Amino acid sequence: MDPRIRQRRTEVLRRQGRRRLRVLMSLGAVLAAGLLTMLGLRSPWLSVSTIRVTGESGARAAQVEGVASVALHHPMVSINLALVVSRVEGLPWVAAVRAARSWPATLDLAVTERVPVAQVQGSGGWAQIDLSARVVSVQPVQAAGEPVILGFGSVGTLRPGSRLAPGAAADLAVAASVPSDLRAQVVSIGPDSTGGVALVLTDGARADLGQSTDLAAKMSALETVLGEVDMTGVRLVDLRVPEQPALTRS
Repeated sequence: MDPRIRQRRTEVLRRQGRRRLRVLMSLGAVLAAGLLTMLGLRSPWLSVSTIRVTGESGARAAQVEGVASVALHHPMVSINLALVVSRVEGLPWVAAVRAARSWPATLDLAVTERVPVAQVQGSGGWAQIDLSARVVSVQPVQAAGEPVILGFGSVGTLRPGSRLAPGAAADLAVAASVPSDLRAQVVSIGPDSTGGVALVLTDGARADLGQSTDLAAKMSALETVLGEVDMTGVRLVDLRVPEQPALTRS
């Protein structure tokens, strides 16, 4: 074989070898970087060491931290956020929670509380109920400023996290619609004589709403009546037609 051809073939083979070596070295570098990255992400330096709760403080924040502690010391990259959210939302007074990673080692939990709209007396105390009929908490004494739902008879023992028996939806919708500046004047919510809903006020008067529809208009009419009318001797405020409230005096 001609020496020049042999030399040319040798140079081609050498270039091919160097090219393969560069490719192998590049692949090795990528694999090593990936391995180091995974090891770094799973190192104690990048594991959950702090749970930060917003929207709550004191005892309730401590409760959230307690149920979310399942995430402590787990690598940030592999925290099961859905599991943490499920555990926190299992607390009876939690409506929703948003979980997020805050690098390098913090789990952020933004908590939204359930808002009680009424209360019911059970055998174990006074249960505060939210709009979804869930028992938010149970207290030994009646809470001020929360209307009592009537018409359920004995509800037995209500525990935080349980739900009021079906049938409370209309009364709860009415309770939630009562304006904040009127809540202190509403003693209870229950059925009226026609199968609708009625409010009992602090002065003993009853406000008949009829069906639990047009609640905003009916509450606006009630505000107007209580703010502008002398309620002396009034025993009934008929709000079934909110544009034409009617008063019955003793």
